Amino acid sequence: MTVRNKIWLGVLMVTIIFLLNLFQKDVKGVFYSFSAPFQRILFSASVNISNFVKSIGQAQMERIENERLRKKIKELMAENIKLKKVEEENERLRRTLKIKPRSDFNFFLSRIISKDAISSDSILIKGGAEDGIKVGMPVVTPEMVLVGRVEETLDRFSRVQLIFSKGFSFDVEILKEGNQTPIYGLIRGKGGFKIFLDNVSLKAKIEEEDVLTTAALGGIFPQGLLVGEVKKVSKSNVQPFQVAEVSPFLDINDLRELFIITKW
Repeated sequence: MTVRNKIWLGVLMVTIIFLLNLFQKDVKGVFYSFSAPFQRILFSASVNISNFVKSIGQAQMERIENERLRKKIKELMAENIKLKKVEEENERLRRTLKIKPRSDFNFFLSRIISKDAISSDSILIKGGAEDGIKVGMPVVTPEMVLVGRVEETLDRFSRVQLIFSKGFSFDVEILKEGNQTPIYGLIRGKGGFKIFLDNVSLKAKIEEEDVLTTAALGGIFPQGLLVGEVKKVSKSNVQPFQVAEVSPFLDINDLRELFIITKW
């Protein structure tokens, strides 16, 4: 028997029961005895229909709840990404605030705008001629790592020549613990974000992980700015100087806040 037929049978039975209320108890008893099997079928069908409707309603509620939870998860993921970005920004600001400017330095707070479209060894930064920025001024990170020097100024922006720039060179001092005699050399840019150490006396003892800082010999940069560390030393009986590969401290991909040294 189909569900539809069962429903019609139920309606018929209810109608008959209503009409029986108008007759005697004996007639009712005979009819109830006769119709009992059909009433059980009807009751079972009604229970099944009720359970079916209930299961549909429950599935609908579960679908709505799952959709709500998925939406909440997406919102939490987006919020988590925002918090990570805020934390990264706060970390950069904390690093910036840790700077203790030397009393003989004047700084202009800047930031990188973009990499130079013409040269991979140059960047465009905030601050230009209207801000008192001049060609030749050094540019450093909050950790006092040397970035390069101002090569060209516009009204509100400047182009900075990075220390990697091919042909760019400046004097450095090789720091060694307990060394009484300064050891000097020359950093040369190789292009492609690489630099190397040149012009180091053959008598000087330099080793891997020796730290390099700017020297004031050439007058290009103030003394004591961080440059990098010695990676591999090469000596030759033919060459009058030692040379070495250098691992620069400057990471072009990590540049955010910058300082232009306007006076030293």
